[in-house]
Amino acid sequence: MTPEHRWPSDYVLMDEDRMRVRRDYVEVFEQLEWTTVDSIMTTDRVAHVRQKPKHDREIVQLNLPTEVPPLGALPKPSIPAETATPTAWLKRHRCAATEDSTSEGIGEADRVGWLQKAGVPTLNVIAAGAQITGGVEESFFMSEHLHAEPAHEYWQYGMGKPSTNSDHMAKRRRVLAAIARTASRLHRANLFHRDLYWSHFYIDESKDGVVTARLIDLQRILKNPRRRWRWWIKDMGQFRFSTPKGLVSASEIAHWYKCYFGGDHGPRPLTAAELLWCIPIRARAAIQRWRFDRKR
Repeated sequence: MTPEHRWPSDYVLMDEDRMRVRRDYVEVFEQLEWTTVDSIMTTDRVAHVRQKPKHDREIVQLNLPTEVPPLGALPKPSIPAETATPTAWLKRHRCAATEDSTSEGIGEADRVGWLQKAGVPTLNVIAAGAQITGGVEESFFMSEHLHAEPAHEYWQYGMGKPSTNSDHMAKRRRVLAAIARTASRLHRANLFHRDLYWSHFYIDESKDGVVTARLIDLQRILKNPRRRWRWWIKDMGQFRFSTPKGLVSASEIAHWYKCYFGGDHGPRPLTAAELLWCIPIRARAAIQRWRFDRKR
């Protein structure tokens, strides 16, 4: 399991308070000459860049050293992106600065802090920062690479369909329970993801078989919003919609709900009210499925 580093208490301010870097990475950043926001926004020490069309965001794969290397011993990575094993990911944002604009990079790091405070398993921040130059706001968010699999891929290739094997079925239930606990803690803290799909849960399994579901892609999370019910239905509907089709049985879906509503106390039968709440969730998922099928 990845140890947790608390944002922002475990981080050091740099570049005249424009960025925070985790204490155990400060020396590495100094060796890389990443001591300012600008140096990180312009660095070419990357193995791969993914940039979506019409987006002002790029995602960079990094191979940071695990130990502080000798000065000058850090060549630009030459490992092909498809074979490289990343140690970190960097999101770099650029947008027009406005009076009420908020930093995307710092904002995502703050959301990690919200989840940590609520006990929601998530990723580890390495650094985050922001600056405004010439009317343009630039920000970044760097996190550790998760040695885990997206839940939908983990389920599809590792779990498959229900079987008669008791060990296999018990493991399926442990994975579902881990995902349910993460979602339950999120919502009990009045936090709403807005993209609560299976692909945003990463399954992390320890050597002794403990399963943790880590939540990623946090930049759109809402905290204590108005119309809480609306955002809860949206999250739950998205989760139900993205459930691997034909690979999760009705009894397993029921088990997930029991674990979700039971929270940290473990699975329990749903109350009459909770059974009623499942109706708009199914409706929301059905509508999303209909819209998805129309676009295909």
